[in-house]
Amino acid sequence: MQPITTVYQGYRFRSRLEARWAVFFDALGLNWTYEPEGFDLDGDWYLPDFRVTSGEITYWYEIKPLNSEPCEKFERFTELIATESVEGDEGVERWRIPNIETRLVLGDPFDVFMGKDVCPRCGKPENLDMFSGNEVGFLCHPCDDVTACHGGNPPEIGFTGVEFWPHKGWIKITESNYQLLQEKLQNACKAARGARFEHGEQG
Repeated sequence: MQPITTVYQGYRFRSRLEARWAVFFDALGLNWTYEPEGFDLDGDWYLPDFRVTSGEITYWYEIKPLNSEPCEKFERFTELIATESVEGDEGVERWRIPNIETRLVLGDPFDVFMGKDVCPRCGKPENLDMFSGNEVGFLCHPCDDVTACHGGNPPEIGFTGVEFWPHKGWIKITESNYQLLQEKLQNACKAARGARFEHGEQG
């Protein structure tokens, strides 16, 4: 069965699933580009599906249907684009670059986000680790690598444009802002799944 090519926002997507992700990004007000550039992975050509920017963070998305097999090229791409080699005391070490995230997502946004807690910084589906008073806290492992260990960090703007603040490895957000974040995500997921692209035309 061949995917249905779909036109949306001037792009011709290889599948309706990819077009639904573009609708999702639009609903969140994120800046995105479809297949903006390819990369040479030691002789193998790789073309990520989306580059998305939010604040100072760049996200690279690879979109696959549910129950897809692991993508070896995507893993190699992550090593290339989102980490750097650093000469340490014990030789060369690999460190994450703070403002680059890579995402391999299976299914549409509804499959990925609905009914799940989400890190306010990077948007990764993550378990909520702490609830105290009017604050919600996440110990998001990817974000922990790039979060300052000291307290008193100023607020930042995260994946959905909602304010949070890093604190000693935690990603913290007020309860009201977290409810806003979840509401924005739910609405964007519903917009993506509800988009209709009749005969490949714009939804």
